[in-house]
Amino acid sequence: MNLKQIEYLVAVVKNGSFSLAAKECYVTVQAVSKAIADLERELGLDLFVRESRGVRPTDFGTVFYEKSLEVLRAFNELSSLPGAYLSRATSAPKLRVALYSPPFNNVESVLAMLEQFLGSHIGAQVEMPLVSGIEVLQMLYDHEIDAFASLGEFTGADDVDCVPIGTLPSSIVIAEDHPLTAKRCVTLADIAPYPVIEASEFDALNNSVFAAYKAAGLASRVVRIDNSEDYFNVTQQQQGYSFAVSIPTFSVAYPGFVTRPIAAEDVIPTPICLVSPKTGKTKGYLAVESLFKNGLKL
Repeated sequence: MNLKQIEYLVAVVKNGSFSLAAKECYVTVQAVSKAIADLERELGLDLFVRESRGVRPTDFGTVFYEKSLEVLRAFNELSSLPGAYLSRATSAPKLRVALYSPPFNNVESVLAMLEQFLGSHIGAQVEMPLVSGIEVLQMLYDHEIDAFASLGEFTGADDVDCVPIGTLPSSIVIAEDHPLTAKRCVTLADIAPYPVIEASEFDALNNSVFAAYKAAGLASRVVRIDNSEDYFNVTQQQQGYSFAVSIPTFSVAYPGFVTRPIAAEDVIPTPICLVSPKTGKTKGYLAVESLFKNGLKL
């Protein structure tokens, strides 16, 4: 039994459907179905009644669901414990920096790592939410965040500063049954026959990984998507792929997907940038910017 199975079970009960739960969790239907089946096999009892229009929990499934909610609440409290502990130090400055990125696997772990990394270096209480849409700009204007970190140079507004603070290598994300999974790394020639995904909002406003390769003459047919359903259709039905950054020790691929790094001869490093207002920068943000300008590396 693991936390992902618990999360999927809660999503299935809430949505009454494996497919809707999969969309909510940004995974495949197969991943949710397998997780629930494995959990039922381990428990030795059915959790759901499968019906033509969806699923509903069994009596045992209802009891298990209620306990699962308690487990998730406890886990969330445990995850937020470091932040709650730091908040007692009222003299420490606060910094809220959003990560402007499409959703990805292990995002909670990555954000926690970044919060700890920045907080330990500037002695601040750091919060780093994930924001996937252009509302990140309004959050900046409304002072809900001090700044945001973008994967690639942000080009969506003229009244912000974009300061590079490091780079990350690039990779592709493909379904686990894709022909290219046989390769340890891929070249641009390898991926040319397959369609590549363009995220309509994110890639239009950011010099993202995709945008950088497209500008360099990427040969793949471009498929523009607006939602997770389109993403799964392109990657699973059309053997398409999407670009991503490679984060050491963390996988960015969801269950049912894998990553393959771009070969050294073709790789385009992706700059990581801090985006802040041209005027009215906060003290917390200036402390972070100063650290990176003085040579601190991601």
